[in-house]
Amino acid sequence: MIKKLVLAAALAAIGTGSALAEDLTYTAPGTINVGQVASHNFAHAEITSFFDTFNFAIGAGGSLAASAVSIDLSFGQNPLFHITGLTGRLWNNSHPNGTIDYGTFNGNNTTFNFGPLSAGNYHIDFTGTVDGSAGGSYLAAVSVVAVPEPETYALLLAGLGLMGTVARRRSRNAA
Repeated sequence: MIKKLVLAAALAAIGTGSALAEDLTYTAPGTINVGQVASHNFAHAEITSFFDTFNFAIGAGGSLAASAVSIDLSFGQNPLFHITGLTGRLWNNSHPNGTIDYGTFNGNNTTFNFGPLSAGNYHIDFTGTVDGSAGGSYLAAVSVVAVPEPETYALLLAGLGLMGTVARRRSRNAA
């Protein structure tokens, strides 16, 4: 689902020709709760390295699913929009006050899970290099996924044990 949202927002952003500034900061409005997604398109017009920040708050504990994808557009062999080395790093607190580094992920349209995390403020710092002749653009998205309760694991183990018992009885009866 995040990949579809990323693609839709990316196409919309390219069509509108948004943002021309370097080293951008975006703060998601409101709080992200379980099952909700926050996303933002970052666009750069100049060929240069960048350091962007995506601030957000999560309302309930859970795992954080994060994804970023460079929006590449070429004309023949000429890259018009392109970003190299897109990387995100998740921190606690709002930028620049992060003190806990939760890890790094590549902006290659793969969803990375962090957590479980408690409710609070977080941010992702994105770095990379714009090397398209018309600039570069990428879409970042985050979503909060519920962490299973201990009872869920107990039910799973009980179910697996029951299936093992049934399989053992069947093998005995077949012999």
